[in-house]
Amino acid sequence: MLGNLAHAVGIPSLRYQDIVFDSATTKISTGELDMLHERGEQAPEGVLLNERGEPTRDPMDWLKGALLPAGNHRGYGLALVFEILTGILAGGDRFAPNVGGPGSHAAPQGVSLFLMAIDPAATQPYEDFAARVETLHDQIHASPPQPGHEKVYLPGERSSVQEVWRKRTGVPLLAERVDDLRGRGEAVGVRFPPEWHPGA
Repeated sequence: MLGNLAHAVGIPSLRYQDIVFDSATTKISTGELDMLHERGEQAPEGVLLNERGEPTRDPMDWLKGALLPAGNHRGYGLALVFEILTGILAGGDRFAPNVGGPGSHAAPQGVSLFLMAIDPAATQPYEDFAARVETLHDQIHASPPQPGHEKVYLPGERSSVQEVWRKRTGVPLLAERVDDLRGRGEAVGVRFPPEWHPGA
């Protein structure tokens, strides 16, 4: 009945990396499942059902099956609230099970979008807000990580480190993905340079 309801929250900071939480209401995202399929790997246990409602580890079963909610009944509640925000309040033509799947090209998918921006100055000076967010940064970084982990990260921190690294070394892609992108690009007149190859 409900999709995976992707959502993102960005919280600015002055001295530190902005907090960016980009997630879904399911235990795993469709993008992660697609990447598992490309690598020939199975999905983790307990994240996915096939079209018959049975547990499955085949990543591509998400196209006709169902992704299980994160947090069980709490995740279901969040998914329902996000569905009301993005599907109903946003005024889209479709919502809930009437939204088309990404693999169905015969009709418009009908995904709608809800955006909300909150001005921190509505409750306090912006500098005070940013300073309090940075205090929270410090408190979280000072907390002990779980065994086997070097530190506690805030949402968006690992991605920002990876962004710097990728700009230096490039984005690793499977050869099949590179060939697919090259074929799609050339079909619409986009020519890729010769050095654009797997591992580049």
